[in-house]
Amino acid sequence: MHSLSYFPPVNYRQRPGPDHVKEILLPFPDIRLLPAGSMSLDRLPAYYQQGAFAVVVSVTGPMQLAASVQTGRFAEVTDAARHWWCVAHGLITGDSAQSRPN
Repeated sequence: MHSLSYFPPVNYRQRPGPDHVKEILLPFPDIRLLPAGSMSLDRLPAYYQQGAFAVVVSVTGPMQLAASVQTGRFAEVTDAARHWWCVAHGLITGDSAQSRPN
């Protein structure tokens, strides 16, 4: 199985959003897609519903943690990553409790 991460997540009409995931998977159903760019927690369900394997999130983008990284406040980065992981895990598994990773 091959994986493909791509940026920006737009369809052939240059429209951003999750609808392009399904368009790409139609001719390539065995590829695991990882769209990157402009990800937000409220958009994750739509990407997973269209067939994304995962999404790529930057600490300098929607997480808005650039200042935390620059000043060495890595606990904030870790907490944000855990929160995003819990939301994504809940979407994938259907576990509404979204338990934290160990």
